Amino acid sequence: MFGRMKDPVAGEALVVSVKAVRPKSNPVPFEGKLVVSADGVPKTTVEHRERYWRKGQESMIVIWPSVGQTVPVTVDRADPSRLRLDWDQIRDAAKAAVAKTEEDEERRLLDEAYGRDQSG
Repeated sequence: MFGRMKDPVAGEALVVSVKAVRPKSNPVPFEGKLVVSADGVPKTTVEHRERYWRKGQESMIVIWPSVGQTVPVTVDRADPSRLRLDWDQIRDAAKAAVAKTEEDEERRLLDEAYGRDQSG
C-alpha cells in the first residue's frame, strides 16, 4: 500500500480466499480475497496484497489467516481497497486458540486416564 489512508477506521475482513504461504520466507507475502466491513464502510470485496514481517521463529502455519476466518483490519473509509491486516491481533487470537486447544486436550487426557465421564 502506498501513501497514507485518508480516513482509517478499525473493521474486519472475512477471508474468502488466500494463496499458499511460503513459510520460511520473510517478509511473508499475503495475497487473498477479502470481504471488508467497518463503521461507515459498506461490505466490499477486495483483492488484497501485503507483506508480513515474521517475528523470530513464529510459525506462519499457526497465525496465517484461513478461508472462512474473520480477521481485524484497518480500512480507509475513503477507499475500502486500502487496508492493512492487524497482525498483532491475529497473532494474539491464534496463540490463544492454540493454548485453549492444548488445555482442552490435557483435560480430555486426564479425564480419560482417571475414567471420568466426558459427556458433559
